[in-house]
Amino acid sequence: MTAASPKKTVLIRADAGGLLGSGHIMRMIALAQALRQRDIKAVFISVLCHPSMRERLQKEGFRHVLIEDAEVGDTRDAQQTIALAKELGGEWIVLDGYHFDLPYQKQVRTPGFKVAVMEDNDHCEEWYADLIVNQNLGTEGKVYQNTLTEGKALTGCHFTLLREEFQAYPEREKAPAWPPKRILVTMGGVDSDDATGLILRSLEVTELTNLEVKVIVGGGNPNEAGLQKAAAKSKHRVELLVNVTDMPSLYQWADAAITAGGSTCYEWMRYGLPAAVVTIANNQEPIVEALIQKEAALSLGKIGHLNETAAAKQLQEWFKEAPRAATNPLVDAHGARRVAAYLDTKLIISIASAKDSWINPSIKKFIQTLSENGHEVVWVHNASEAPPSDILFLLSYWKIVSAAVRAKHAHTLVVHGSDLPRGRGWSPATWQILEGCNRIPMCLLEAADAFDTGDIYLRTQMKLRGDELIDEIREEQTAATFRLCEMFIDQYPAITTRGIPQEGSPSEYPRRRPKDSELDPEQSIAEQFNRLRVADNETYPAFFKHNGHCYTLKIERMEAPE
Repeated sequence: MTAASPKKTVLIRADAGGLLGSGHIMRMIALAQALRQRDIKAVFISVLCHPSMRERLQKEGFRHVLIEDAEVGDTRDAQQTIALAKELGGEWIVLDGYHFDLPYQKQVRTPGFKVAVMEDNDHCEEWYADLIVNQNLGTEGKVYQNTLTEGKALTGCHFTLLREEFQAYPEREKAPAWPPKRILVTMGGVDSDDATGLILRSLEVTELTNLEVKVIVGGGNPNEAGLQKAAAKSKHRVELLVNVTDMPSLYQWADAAITAGGSTCYEWMRYGLPAAVVTIANNQEPIVEALIQKEAALSLGKIGHLNETAAAKQLQEWFKEAPRAATNPLVDAHGARRVAAYLDTKLIISIASAKDSWINPSIKKFIQTLSENGHEVVWVHNASEAPPSDILFLLSYWKIVSAAVRAKHAHTLVVHGSDLPRGRGWSPATWQILEGCNRIPMCLLEAADAFDTGDIYLRTQMKLRGDELIDEIREEQTAATFRLCEMFIDQYPAITTRGIPQEGSPSEYPRRRPKDSELDPEQSIAEQFNRLRVADNETYPAFFKHNGHCYTLKIERMEAPE
């Protein structure tokens, strides 16, 4: 009996507690969950970790190793991290923390190990990493000085790491009430500066009354007792929630959020929730600046320079204005899946096609090629039956796929045979051939609520001579289709940031019907050759009417007789 292949392992080096907060480990939980979905084991390594975070990792089912006799980021830390990597057999070491500087990166990137570094605020001038990930708003296309010339960077909100619970909840079905009646307050897992208390006191100073306020208190927050007293005396209905694990339901409940300016912002952005932010650490300044530029949130200011009176005045004015809200697609729930796919090197792919489509025999060969390249592929004829994937390709699939189904996949992609937005609709290649075209544009685009309206990633052309019959046309169309799919796969996940919205005046082709294959017996064959050659001899044959009868006319290529 052949022994089962050992699971891949990824080592995650991150800390939590004290001034470090809990954000680094929380977003690494998101990556670890995405790795687990790919059957890759994640092991956490820390020098510092608050007991509440260790308990959280245990509940999540992740192994956690605590390094002793070391300071965060020092040589002993790096040495023990490498020793654990060798012991556990990890291929990748992921570093999430601003103390992991250039010397540390060089120490841990030893032969046999690759290094990925999470980056938020240029904590290094120079890098030594196989992968740099910056998940932050406004960083798309950022270039790093990386000593490893083969190193890559994944930048922007397409790579924001949100935990898997954010995939299980739908988008908000209706806009939040405004002025808000329900307010969610969360200032991170530690909040040593008591920004939470400042916000509660600010809400007391406002003229607003009878608000419902839910306050999230992290396990490392030293001010819980004082917050309980403030909640009990408040003129509003204030509820304190400790060590919350179901954040999505709270974002769904709230009309507005008041939060720290860290990675929590990407959670409420996921739900399009209006928010005000307090900058409680220097590393949050770039995020807050980007939110202001996008007009996605109100900045209340920086802790230490903010008092209750000033905050209350800003909040009161904010409630009178139109709400500022970050809306999709700034952030989706698949950033962790995209980063995990890069670490994995293989993709999880679903393909959906109509059960009776002409492309199905070619899909079998395409799947074989993808499997030989190491990808996992599932083929279905009902898109709702496709398991969660990195990519769901809709190939010759004629149904609208709901947002709920698309949300299961990082990307749901369609190949369409026209120069979008011109030529949306049905059988665009056939209609263009009937118009006399021999150069048929082909687009790979994101599926959307309406047919053929999503962002376009790639374009190519199907080149015809003008004498091909239906089977040959389909061969060319299939080749162009798979070429686009393979290009997207080869460039994944970096290509996911390159979708371009459609521009220009749209046009639409109607659905072809059997009557569209009717010939005019008064016209010559040459005049109607395009209509003949796009007709399917089996399902939609060309036909003509004569003397009260209907006749089928089939066309096949043959050698010219001598």
